[in-house]
Amino acid sequence: MSGKLILISIFLVMQGTFLSICVFSYRAVVDKAKSVGEVVKDFAEMYYDDHIKTRVEPYMTWPTFNRTSLWEGFKQRVYKYSPV
Repeated sequence: MSGKLILISIFLVMQGTFLSICVFSYRAVVDKAKSVGEVVKDFAEMYYDDHIKTRVEPYMTWPTFNRTSLWEGFKQRVYKYSPV
């Protein structure tokens, strides 16, 4: 009976050691993945700021400018003809 008890205790100790090693390895992998993710995010932001934003921004501001100038022209015409 004591032989089985010793085997069970050895098994439980080995299992606990294995789980602690797995937890340590898991945390190391998660930290590496997060650091790689941050590098990729920073690279994507830098690429966007340097290459995409410079090309797209004029097309984003052009409709806004035209819309406001069109609205201002419309308001001036309406106020010009409205009996106030």
